[in-house]
Amino acid sequence: TIHRYSRGFLGFDPIDKQFKVLAEGDIFAGEGALPKILTLETGELSWRSKTDCPRYSRCRCEAICIDGVLYYLADNVRDLPRVLVCFDS
Repeated sequence: TIHRYSRGFLGFDPIDKQFKVLAEGDIFAGEGALPKILTLETGELSWRSKTDCPRYSRCRCEAICIDGVLYYLADNVRDLPRVLVCFDS
């Protein structure tokens, strides 16, 4: 059985004054795929990979946003303890 999982977050970057979308899960390349970020502004839209974060499987709880930074717990790819994920860009 193939399980498809994806999750997205919409947030506002108060520094650059831009709305951004964070997408994670296997919508791009399977479990443990790098998260992608889309900046919503005029002009051409393109996803960019967040390459400087550790790989994780999926978000397991609701996220919280504090001062423009998104935090949530996620499962580790190698069945290790959960990791705290934060995005500030």
